[in-house]
Amino acid sequence: MNALDLSLHRSGISRASHGFARRAIDIVLAAAAAMVFAPLMLVIALALLLEGGRPI
Repeated sequence: MNALDLSLHRSGISRASHGFARRAIDIVLAAAAAMVFAPLMLVIALALLLEGGRPI
């Protein structure tokens, strides 16, 4: 538990919905990060291909 979890521990929030919401946020943020970093990963893969050949 960290400081950010403290505000979520209210009696009105059930554990199941809290877990679902946290999982959904994790998936959305991971998908957004993958889209943001995909071009960078492509550039790195191309640089590795040019520098060392196959396999990457």
